[in-house]
Amino acid sequence: MCPFDRLYKALNEKNENTTEDAMQLLNDVHQGNTEWSVVYNLTDFNAQFCINKDYDKVYDVNPE
Repeated sequence: MCPFDRLYKALNEKNENTTEDAMQLLNDVHQGNTEWSVVYNLTDFNAQFCINKDYDKVYDVNPE
């Protein structure tokens, strides 16, 4: 199954995903040339990102 199909299937299995769920999905489907991944929380407007597929070290950006 291609990465897009895996994401589509996973996102349709649940009505709501946490930022941790979303980051795990990005980890599950990252490609060899992935440089960064980011998840935006549209409720509190912060973002979490990781660099160079290092999903164990996630940075948090808060607008405050």
